Amino acid sequence: PAYYEISLKTKYARDDESQEMLDIIFASTVYDLGNIFDWGGVFSLPANLTESASTDFASRYGKLEKSIMKNMEKTIEQYMENN
Repeated sequence: PAYYEISLKTKYARDDESQEMLDIIFASTVYDLGNIFDWGGVFSLPANLTESASTDFASRYGKLEKSIMKNMEKTIEQYMENN
């Protein structure tokens, strides 16, 4: 918070509008956990389909579903243990 408030908004922002824009950007930041963790290959699944001869998303997802769910549950358990 100090870096954001002092450095970004006070020292480096050119004007009030720039400060407001920084507030909007930081308030609307979203983290895609599927992308970050790629549980069981769920995020890379669409890209992998474009590289293969098969385009059957449901079939490919069905093969990965157990691994995806297991990895998601493991992440949730680790998060709950640490918070």
